[in-house]
Amino acid sequence: MSEIGEMVDRFHGQFCENAILRQLTGDFDLQFFDNRVFEELKVSLTHKIATFRQSALSLCDFQRNFSTSLFLYNRRNTSKHVKEIPMTIKLIAFDIGDTLLSSAKVILPSTIAAVRKCLARGLKIVLCTGRPLAGVAPFLAELGVTGDDQYVVTYNGTVTETVSGRLVISHLIDHAGYVAMTEFAAAHRLPFNVVNPQSTIITADRDIDPMIVVQAYENRAGVLVREPSEMPANFAIAKGVFVGTEAQLDAAENAVRVAFSPRFSVIRAGRQFLEVMALGIDKGKALLALGEQLGVLPGEMMAFGDEENDLAMFDAVGTAVAMGNGTDVAKAHADVVTASNDEDGIAKALASLVLGD
Repeated sequence: MSEIGEMVDRFHGQFCENAILRQLTGDFDLQFFDNRVFEELKVSLTHKIATFRQSALSLCDFQRNFSTSLFLYNRRNTSKHVKEIPMTIKLIAFDIGDTLLSSAKVILPSTIAAVRKCLARGLKIVLCTGRPLAGVAPFLAELGVTGDDQYVVTYNGTVTETVSGRLVISHLIDHAGYVAMTEFAAAHRLPFNVVNPQSTIITADRDIDPMIVVQAYENRAGVLVREPSEMPANFAIAKGVFVGTEAQLDAAENAVRVAFSPRFSVIRAGRQFLEVMALGIDKGKALLALGEQLGVLPGEMMAFGDEENDLAMFDAVGTAVAMGNGTDVAKAHADVVTASNDEDGIAKALASLVLGD
């Protein structure tokens, strides 16, 4: 695949902005190209791709998948090729806690104004969060994100739905997984709860940890105290959540990963949250799947975040923006570091990178 990057670099100067990726997705007319050079490039790329394609794809699928694969290949290898081809941003994803929200747990007026300008230009605004839809609905309303053509990624990638509640994609954990997590929590004396797709928090703990109550309050969700044996055999969960103090989770995290990583994805979603979800699920994969459905390429996406659980999202998009208050790991992983969540960080980044204000 390194030869593909070299060819793109070789021919980049002969094409107009973003022409290579755009042509392969059918957005440009051939009149913009030196046909002989383009045909040479297209034949060479097609030959390379054919060697590892295991099944025939439709022309449309081939074009989209090739463009996405080329973008992710170059991004993983920190190549300049795609970085030097600016793409129009069509979708902007936001983490919520300590990113969209200030330290006072509110959305800054500057953020609301900037996001509404983006909406007016037809951009997709996607909140990507560990919370359920019920927990993000007030923020969506405040931003003015409404309708069945705007989307939200909830439970850190497990469920993607429209802001009006229409399910788009879901990856749930079955009853057996729910039982195994509950038993592990009891054996290790860790506070634990699960969340179902309807946003209800369920715990077998009789002495409910304060962080479970905080989750319920923030997500406008109810709390049920139930043993797994009290739930139907077909009961499925969106995620399991180990909670507690930062020190508790620091001490338990490795054991949780050893116990569940072979079957599930384990994500440290915050200092006081360790989440277990369906295998291979994260915010980044959810954004890529949504982008495929919407016809939005990775390079046409931007994401804002502050924590380690935002790294997969950063890897998936063309422009990753870390908040000034974010962790050192998140900042190192980003393309841009903006001001903090208390210093108009989102508005400043959108003004310079998207709106041109």
